[in-house]
Amino acid sequence: MRILSWIFRGLGSVVKRESVKRTCRMSRVSICFIQETKLEVITKDDVRKFWRDVNCEFKFVAAVGRSGGLLIMWDKNEFILSKVWSVDSLLAIEGKWVKEDVDVVLINVYAPNSVLEQSSFWG
Repeated sequence: MRILSWIFRGLGSVVKRESVKRTCRMSRVSICFIQETKLEVITKDDVRKFWRDVNCEFKFVAAVGRSGGLLIMWDKNEFILSKVWSVDSLLAIEGKWVKEDVDVVLINVYAPNSVLEQSSFWG
């Protein structure tokens, strides 16, 4: 299994989207976490453009204005989703790694930068 986690600072431009596409395809990752998408909506068509084939699933948390936004994409032959939890800065998925036959919880977090907000978030 290959996992990629990336703070991207916006997926709005064609250049950045192509970078995600190229990296996911060349690396042949099983799962990809992206933080700070800065997107309020992510469609299945968007994700299919990033992934190497149509055999993918995804979950996302929308950005609030021009900040935040989380995306998890995965190969559905390698990971089977059973549960999802999400809040503004956290997206967690529970499921099974198929080949290893292991149950896992995977968490994509984009924590606030200020110490006061971090204290509240992690508390």
